[in-house]
Amino acid sequence: MANMAQYIFGWQNHIDRGIGAEHSHHEMELVYHQTGVGEVYCEHTQKICFQPGDLQIIPARQSHQQKQLQPGLDHCILLTVSRSLAERINHQCCYPLVQATYPITELATLSAIPKPQNQAEQDIANHRLTAALLEILRLGQRFEPQAKPTTRREETAELAHDYLRTHWRDIDQLMEVAEAMGISVDYLRHVYRENFGVTIYQALTQLRIDHACDLLRNSQLPLKALPEICGFADVQQFSRRFKQITGKAPGAYRKKSQVTSMKNQPAGA
Repeated sequence: MANMAQYIFGWQNHIDRGIGAEHSHHEMELVYHQTGVGEVYCEHTQKICFQPGDLQIIPARQSHQQKQLQPGLDHCILLTVSRSLAERINHQCCYPLVQATYPITELATLSAIPKPQNQAEQDIANHRLTAALLEILRLGQRFEPQAKPTTRREETAELAHDYLRTHWRDIDQLMEVAEAMGISVDYLRHVYRENFGVTIYQALTQLRIDHACDLLRNSQLPLKALPEICGFADVQQFSRRFKQITGKAPGAYRKKSQVTSMKNQPAGA
């Protein structure tokens, strides 16, 4: 499958207070504002304000000018995209990304790598950029022109859910999720249940049990190794939660999965 994005060039920019020169690029530009506060003025659009952690997409050949209100660090990437992707991000937008998530790490890395000097390096950069963009699109439903507007509460719940999916192995307390998002634990609990119909603790447990089910079906890891891998405190807690959710003990689940797998194998396999 061909890449949906082609990496052109990247750089990092430490910006002091002030107004930069108006300019444009022949290619689309991604700007991840790691730190700093400011405003970007683009032709035919109103100014767009940004905070630390915001990602901006600026279409190709669109003249823009940045006013930096607080000094900061920007990670900038020039790229071209396929027609199908261009139809989804063909307008200027700014979206807050959750700290320490995968696309942020990739954008920071891609803004610092040397410009590709051969086809192998170009292919690697293209693959990484395409994967990061697809994840950004998944996180940022507002990039879709046809997407319905979401409330701040809905957006907070979606970002919390993405944080769970990224960090479920390492979360010890819900306070860690709330602190990463800059909200209170009570507000986190309320908006999550309001939007997903389950408690955030139930969702976290389900993610861990789902991974345990995958391991039981597809690996030969001993049962005693699964609690730590799946984020549980000990074997007793893991076994209790597993049976509550699946209706079976881990060992019985694995045995049934193996029997089902053998039944589904073609004759003579």
